[in-house]
Amino acid sequence: MKNIVNFILISFFAYSCANVAAPTGGEKDIVPPTLLSSVPKHQSTEYKGKVVILEFDEAIQIDNLKKNLIITPDEDNEYKYTLNDNVLKIEFEKAFSESTTYVFNFGEALTDVTEKNKVKNLRVAFSTGLSIDSISINGEVFEAQSLKSVANCLVGIYKSNDTLDIQNSKPLYFTYTDSLGFYKIENIKEGNYKLYALQEGKKADKKYNAEDEKIGFLADTLKLKTFSANRVNLPLVYYDNKEFKVMNAKPRRQYFEIATNKDIYACRVIYTDSSSQKRFLYTIDKKIVQFYNSTEEADSVAIRAFFKDSIGTEIGYDTKIKFDKYTGKRKKGGFVLDAEPTSGTFFNPNDSLKLVFKFNKPIAEYALDSISYRRDRDTVVYKFSEKDIELDSTRLRMKVRKPIMFKEQISLEIKPKAFISIEADSSELRPFMYSIKQEANYGSLSGLIRTEEKNYFVQVLDKDGKVEGEIKNAKTFNFKLISTGMKKIRILMDDNGNGVWDSGDWKQKIPPERVKMFKVDTEVKANWVVEDVLIEVDK
Repeated sequence: MKNIVNFILISFFAYSCANVAAPTGGEKDIVPPTLLSSVPKHQSTEYKGKVVILEFDEAIQIDNLKKNLIITPDEDNEYKYTLNDNVLKIEFEKAFSESTTYVFNFGEALTDVTEKNKVKNLRVAFSTGLSIDSISINGEVFEAQSLKSVANCLVGIYKSNDTLDIQNSKPLYFTYTDSLGFYKIENIKEGNYKLYALQEGKKADKKYNAEDEKIGFLADTLKLKTFSANRVNLPLVYYDNKEFKVMNAKPRRQYFEIATNKDIYACRVIYTDSSSQKRFLYTIDKKIVQFYNSTEEADSVAIRAFFKDSIGTEIGYDTKIKFDKYTGKRKKGGFVLDAEPTSGTFFNPNDSLKLVFKFNKPIAEYALDSISYRRDRDTVVYKFSEKDIELDSTRLRMKVRKPIMFKEQISLEIKPKAFISIEADSSELRPFMYSIKQEANYGSLSGLIRTEEKNYFVQVLDKDGKVEGEIKNAKTFNFKLISTGMKKIRILMDDNGNGVWDSGDWKQKIPPERVKMFKVDTEVKANWVVEDVLIEVDK
């Protein structure tokens, strides 16, 4: 006599009977398959088998089960599956661990055959021990600065005393955030855990090991003893998690290049022969420092170079930069001159123009007679003198120290050959224009901040998140001449008092500094003042 298997109906929206196919021309079937029974039963205990069986009320099909089925805890227990009409059978290689609660979450892996109606929220939980673990954790994942919710983000936990971590192993328990950025991990065994959120890139292997990934983490150990943990929120940050190092140093045509594996944000060079600083100049282009020889003669010098990456990690590197006598035709890139602030920038009335010229290669010569400006609608042409400028040691930036005051606009003209590069190519004719904001086209926003915080930044943001104004440690604010439209007030906490907002350090478990966002209910309009905005910042 055949064995009869007992089944249990998992709690879903109740459907009274199996689907009946509609006759031709009838209503479209929109009802997903219903689970009739499972082995083991949902919420059952003391299960000793290695097989999970699901029976539905109609034929089903599977969409990438290996990707969509989430099994927690994840113990890398390989499985194979077979589908026979309306019965799915999953067979595992190894027996399940003793005294452990398992949860099978099928995501959107199962649909009916005819209309592809998806079986949603299908979970089966069972235990190999005497009881079902009932501890859970929930919260939200969001971008650290914008506070925007992050959907489809991996959230996982690891045992706190285990060497396995998010860089070298998949999490023990995990889930993904929903469309609103919320997550919930259920049926967790009591213990101490490390908690992470991971926005994966193309690799998507549940490990933090790719350049395009963002991470969030709980700085403290997550202690799950009897009670569940609610509202454990995780701010997400991008860190370049590679070890910063030099990849190679070698001559390339008429240059000498040092290449690193990460973008270089700062560089300083110490020459053993101090006179070499005038002969050898360098530029930084992302991951490459390129040295120029101001002459075409063979030359070399030993150096010690220091490089900093985006998170402030500094490395030192010793090498000898060497230039052979170059006899070939010099390959020249275009000589690019730009200015900071960029042309077309609008300023508040009575501001002064603080100008910096920027070059893509070191300059060898410059002619101040070829640089001039006009103030407002004045016909007088103003020039610069040597005391008005400061050329940095790399000869890539020239700071104009002379404050240029204006009320309407400043027009700046750089004539051809005003700057000559180290490769003897020259700048072209470049006009720059800077204008004053007209008060009739802008509005103002003012209000009060109630907080016990000591160090923080107050920013006004437009609808796209662009910062239009910033003040520090203020109890009141009055942002003038800001664009029209809806605004947000963002408070960036400076918890360590170092004068900047820090994104933290995930390796040292230093979380990003806190951020608060407040929506301004009243729209800013042209030539109008929005007043009495109250911002209350709690701890």
